[in-house]
Amino acid sequence: MELELNGHTYIVGQMKSRQQRNVLRRVLPLIVASKSLLTQVSRALGEMADMPSDTNAEVSNVDELFNAAGPLAEALSSMPDEQFDYIFDTCLAVVRRRVAGGLVDIVIASGELRFEDIKLAEQLQLIFAVIKENYSDFLGGLPGLSSARAAALPPAA
Repeated sequence: MELELNGHTYIVGQMKSRQQRNVLRRVLPLIVASKSLLTQVSRALGEMADMPSDTNAEVSNVDELFNAAGPLAEALSSMPDEQFDYIFDTCLAVVRRRVAGGLVDIVIASGELRFEDIKLAEQLQLIFAVIKENYSDFLGGLPGLSSARAAALPPAA
């Protein structure tokens, strides 16, 4: 999978089978905890897609979105740092960036990011892309992971 973020092209690769299993067992509780949030966001995106293009898009019930985010926030805050780091490290390790000389890994041998311009927002988008690439056949029914849903989502900034 190839995607562009902030003027840079990234290639998302496949994790090894063991890595896929280990990341999945850490990510799955977060996905389950985010079910109501994903449903609310999907509904809001559907409503916004039906609006005329000259209409200012406004989420009809922000309280519902915040309430739906509660279980995800709780699951994230209770996750040990080691598990959280494992998800980031393992997912980002299969991402390469196109540079003048070809493709380079965005993570260096020490585990640090090679490029300082990859901020948290981009890291999260890359991690989501890795999860989508590696688990879309398994999690395809979830908003944002199936190709039909993904096509309806706005492009990443």
